[in-house]
Amino acid sequence: MSVTALLLLFVPSAMSAEWVVGASEGGDFETIQDALDVAGFGDRVLVSPGVYYEALDYAGLEVEVVAIDGPLVTVIDATGLGAPVVSFETGEGAGSILSGFTLINRGDLGIRVVSASPTLEGLVLANLGTGFELGGAIYVEGGSPTLTDCELRDNSAALGGHIYVTGYGALTVSGSSFEGGVAESGGAIHLSSLAAADLDDVVFFDNLAVEDGGAVDMGSQATLTLRDVSVQQNAAGRDGGAVSAGRGAVVESRGGQWYGNGAIGDGGAVHVTDEASLSFIEDSFSSNDAGGGGGAFALAETANALTISSVSFSGNTAATGGAIAAGSYDAITVEACDFEANEAAADGGAVYLRSQSADGALTITDTSFLEGSAVRGGALWLEDVTGGFVASLSGVSFTLNTADSGGAIYALGVTDLTLDGGGADQNVASDSGGALALEDSFVTLREVSLDGNTAASGGAVHGEGSGSLTLEGCSVTGNTALVDGGGLSYFGTSLVLSDTTLSGNAADSSGGGLYAESLSALTLARVSLLDNTAAADGGGVYAWGVTYVDAEQSLFCGNSGRDGGGLWLREVGSEARVSNSRFLDNTAARYGGGVGVISSPALSVANNAFVANAADVSGAAAFANSVGLSFVNNAVIDSRGDEALYGNSDTLAAATLGYNDWYGSSGDALGGALADAAEIGSLSVAPGFEGFAAGDCQSDLRLDGASPLVDAGDPDLSDPDGSRSDVGAYGGPGAPVTDEDGDGFGADEDCDDSDPDVYPGAADAWYDGVDSDCGGEDDYDQDGDGALRDEDCDDEDDERYPDAVDVPGDGIDQDCDGDDAFPADTGDTGDGGPTGDTAVDEAGGGDPTLGSGKRCGIAPTSGPGGALPGWGLVAASLFRRRRETR
Repeated sequence: MSVTALLLLFVPSAMSAEWVVGASEGGDFETIQDALDVAGFGDRVLVSPGVYYEALDYAGLEVEVVAIDGPLVTVIDATGLGAPVVSFETGEGAGSILSGFTLINRGDLGIRVVSASPTLEGLVLANLGTGFELGGAIYVEGGSPTLTDCELRDNSAALGGHIYVTGYGALTVSGSSFEGGVAESGGAIHLSSLAAADLDDVVFFDNLAVEDGGAVDMGSQATLTLRDVSVQQNAAGRDGGAVSAGRGAVVESRGGQWYGNGAIGDGGAVHVTDEASLSFIEDSFSSNDAGGGGGAFALAETANALTISSVSFSGNTAATGGAIAAGSYDAITVEACDFEANEAAADGGAVYLRSQSADGALTITDTSFLEGSAVRGGALWLEDVTGGFVASLSGVSFTLNTADSGGAIYALGVTDLTLDGGGADQNVASDSGGALALEDSFVTLREVSLDGNTAASGGAVHGEGSGSLTLEGCSVTGNTALVDGGGLSYFGTSLVLSDTTLSGNAADSSGGGLYAESLSALTLARVSLLDNTAAADGGGVYAWGVTYVDAEQSLFCGNSGRDGGGLWLREVGSEARVSNSRFLDNTAARYGGGVGVISSPALSVANNAFVANAADVSGAAAFANSVGLSFVNNAVIDSRGDEALYGNSDTLAAATLGYNDWYGSSGDALGGALADAAEIGSLSVAPGFEGFAAGDCQSDLRLDGASPLVDAGDPDLSDPDGSRSDVGAYGGPGAPVTDEDGDGFGADEDCDDSDPDVYPGAADAWYDGVDSDCGGEDDYDQDGDGALRDEDCDDEDDERYPDAVDVPGDGIDQDCDGDDAFPADTGDTGDGGPTGDTAVDEAGGGDPTLGSGKRCGIAPTSGPGGALPGWGLVAASLFRRRRETR
C-alpha cells in the first residue's frame, strides 16, 4: 500500500474517489482486495492489466471495480484459495460493479451472490466449478444480479453448469453467451423453484445436461423470459435438449432462434411437465431432435398451455411429433405459423397430440404444414382416448405431406374436429387417406379445398369406425385412389355432403368421386359430382351396404364407370331417395349410365333430369335390379343405349312409374321386365329447358315458360309455390328455390326476386314506394303509428298523429290539430249550470268562474279582450295573496 493510500485511510472523503491497482508506477494498491478495503461507497477501483491471485469480497460496498484494459489481459485467479473468486454476500446492490475481468478458479466457484444484486459486466468466466457443486461459474441465492456482455464457457456443476439460481433469486442477462457448460441438469442455467431469469440478446451454444435441460433447467413455478435469444446445439441425456421446465413453470420467448438442440428423451428443444405456461412469438425452431416425443416441444404430462404465434418450424425430428408432442388437458394455440419438413419416425410429422382425459383443446389458425412425414399423420396426429378434446383448424393449409395413413392428418377417436377454410393439396398416403385418415372420429370440413391428393384408399379422405364426417361447401378435386374412393372413401356411421363439389377424381377400383360402405346414412345435398372416373363401379358415387341414402338437388355430370356412371347403389338396407337432381353425360360401360341400383327395398327416383346419359348394355339413364322402385316426375332426355330405364322382374313387381317424360332416346324408354309396366301420365315431348348444351355441365335445365312439363307432374305432388308439380329437377315439393336476381336470397324469402336491391336486411329508403328490406311496413308510415306521412304532423314520432290524446300545456301538439289545445269552455259556473269538461272551484270560495286551476289554470274570458282579462284576474289574485301574507 502506498503512503498516500495509507494517509487517506484517516481522511474522511466528501466525494467518490478513484483507486488504481497494479504494479505499474503510480498504483495505489498491489491487490484489488486492498483497494476494496479502503474504498468507500461510490468509489471506483481501476485495475491495471495483470494476473491477481486473490479472492474478493465486496463486503456490502457499492464500489465499481473495473479492469482498465479488459478481460484478455486482466485476470483474477483464486485457484487453491478455497473461496469463490468474488463474493457478494452482504446486501450489495446494483452499484456494486465488477467489470472487464477473466475469472479463474480451477475446481471451484467463480462468483457467489447471496441476497445481493450486483452488476457484472464484460466478464469472462471459464473452466470454473466441479461436477459436484451448484453453479459452476455463478451461484445465486436470493437477490437480483445483472450480467451484461459476459462470456461464460466450459464451466461445470451438478446443477447449472454456468449459473445456479435459488432462494427466489432473479437473474437478468443481456448481450452474453453461455457455451460448453456441463451439468447433471441445466447445462448452462438451473433455476430452482420460484426463481426467475430474464435474458435479452443471449447465446446458448453446445451446453450439455446429463439429465434434463441442456441449456436451462427450471424447477416448479420458475419463470424464464427470453428476447432475441439464440439457443443452438445444446443437448440433454433425458428431456429438454434446450429447456426443461417443471410444474407450473412459465416460459416466454420472442424472436428466439432454436437450432440443432437434441434430447435422448422428450423435447428436442423444450420440455415441460405439467401446468406450465409457454408463449413463443416470432421464434424459429429448426433441426431439433428428440428420441421420444416433440422435436421442438414436448408437453409431457397434463394441463399445459402453449401459445405460439408467427413461429417457424423446419426440419425438426422425433419419434412422435416431429415439432410438437402434447397430451391430456393441454391447451395449444397456433397462429400464423409455418411447419416445413418436420418428421416423425412413428406418428405426427409436425404435431402429435394424444389426450387420455377429457377436455383440452387444439386451435390452429392461418398456418401452413409443408412436406411433413410420418407413419400416420404426415402433419398432424390427433388422438382422443376418452372423448372431450376439441380440435379447431381455421385457414390451415397442408401441402406435400406424406404418411402411410393420413398424408396430412390422422384422427383417432376425436369427438370434435373441425376444419374451417384452408386446404390440403398434393399430400400422399401409401395406404389410406391422402389428406385425412379418420378413425372413430367426428369431423366437420367447412369450405375446405382438397386437391391433388393420392392414396390407396380415399385419395383425399378415408374414414372408418364409429364416427361421422360432414363436408360443407368443400371442393374435392383431382384426387386419386389406387383402389377405392378417388375423392373420398368412408366406412363410418354417417356421411353428409352439402354444397360440395367433387371433380376430376379417379379410382382404380370403385367410387371415382366417393366410395361409401356400411354406413347408417349417406346424404348428398346440393353436391356436384363432375368428371369423376372409376375403373370399376360408381364413376361419381359408389355406395354399398348403406342403410339409408338421400341424394337431393345434386348434379352428376361427365362421370364414368363400369357400372353406374353417375351413382351406383348396392344393397341399400332401408331406403334410397334420389330427388331434384340432374344427371348429364354420365357413362357406364355396362349398366346404369346415370343411376344403377341393385337390391334395395325402396328406391324413390322423383323429379330428376336425366339428359344424354349412356350405358353400353342396359339402363342408359337408370338401372334397377331387385328394387322396390318408384320412378315419378323425371325428365329422361336423349338417352344413349338400348333403353333408358331397365328393371328386372323383381323390380317390376313393386314398381310405380308415372308422369315421366321420355324423349329423344336412341332406344326404348323401358327395358327388361319394365317393358311391360303400365305408366300413368307419361309424356314424350321436348322438355323446353332454358339452356341445354351437350357436354356442358352448367346447362340450365330449368323449364322455360312454354315448356309442356310445367304443371304436368303427379297431381298429388305440389311445387313449392303450391301449384301442381312440374316434371324434372325443378319440380315437386323438394324443388330448389331459385334466386333469380342473384342477391343471395331465394324466392322463398325474397319479397321481390326480380330486383337485386330488394331483400331481407337491405337498406330501406322511406317514401320511395319500395319495401327494400322486405320488412312489410308501410313505406309511407315511418313511425308505424297508422297515420301516413301526408296526414301525420311528425312521421318519426309514433305518439303524434291525428286523434291522439293531446296533453294540455306540455308544448307538444300530439293530435296534429295545429296547437297544444286546452279543454273547451262549457260555461260551467259551478252553480248547477252546464257541466262537462270544465274548471271546478273545489275550494268553495272566491270567484266561482276562476276555478281551482287543476285542469288548465285559465279562467273564462268576459269581453272582447279574449284571454287577457282572465290573465289579469289571475295576476291580481296572485298579487293580492302575496300582499296579504306580508
